[in-house]
Amino acid sequence: MRRFFEGYFRWRWPVGLGMAVALGAAAGVAVPAVRSARVADWYMHLGMWALLGVYLFLGLKAWYLRRRIRTVALFTLLELLSVFWGTVLVGKVPAETILVGSQVEQRADLPILFLPAGLLALLVLALLAGTISAFYTGERTPS
Repeated sequence: MRRFFEGYFRWRWPVGLGMAVALGAAAGVAVPAVRSARVADWYMHLGMWALLGVYLFLGLKAWYLRRRIRTVALFTLLELLSVFWGTVLVGKVPAETILVGSQVEQRADLPILFLPAGLLALLVLALLAGTISAFYTGERTPS
């Protein structure tokens, strides 16, 4: 546990915190925007952000503890999920026809969703750097 708090951790801590803040900010913008647009399945958005947060937490924990295989696996999965979710968010930007009660209405454009999609793109770039770092500098012991 001592190595967790030593030098190798020093530069990883701010990077991990930045990743967590970017993910939290993206979720903090996207969920209220989707909720206020009266999207019927807004809770699915909340669930996906929670899933991304859990995988980020597990990946950062493995990264901090220098678990090479686990870090690469979790960060790769998180990268794929983030790319998928970013494309879903960009697909939600244009106006859509929605069913509210028994009436069909036109939902307005949601250009605010470009912000969380952009933050997810930055997160993917940071995760790629973390994956490469874990692959080349991680311990070679099985995790």
